[in-house]
Amino acid sequence: MLGENRKNILYAAVFSVVVILFTSRPVGDSNAFLAYIHFLPVYVLGIFICEYRDTLIENENKWYFLFAFLVLFGIRVVFDVTPSLSVLSKIFLFLYLFITLSSTNMPYVTTHCHGWLRQVSLFIFFMGILSVFFGRRLNSLTLIPWARVS
Repeated sequence: MLGENRKNILYAAVFSVVVILFTSRPVGDSNAFLAYIHFLPVYVLGIFICEYRDTLIENENKWYFLFAFLVLFGIRVVFDVTPSLSVLSKIFLFLYLFITLSSTNMPYVTTHCHGWLRQVSLFIFFMGILSVFFGRRLNSLTLIPWARVS
């Protein structure tokens, strides 16, 4: 249903942005259903980016994405608004970094950067799933010290 029409994907992406802004991550990941509702829009925005990648990932757009990231990040820091705003800013940062790394003329660096980033993001993602699955945070894991909660 969603993938049948590009317009449906656009509507779902806009609705996803609204959902991200008005929901928040459950405290301590205590409610898996609310976490699902909160993070599902990121998945939908990923579908949107894949569907419209030819338009989005043009070299001249990277400065708009960097500007959008800096504005959203600045608003988040200065005015201390909803933490969900940082999710949107990270999407713009991802687009900027993807365009910048893809447009370099150094295939060795580009290939290894993409591979490394892919492995690190999958590792962090699965550590989060494991912590929810086992019902506790993996504080004793020393490989990702920034994930420790005191």
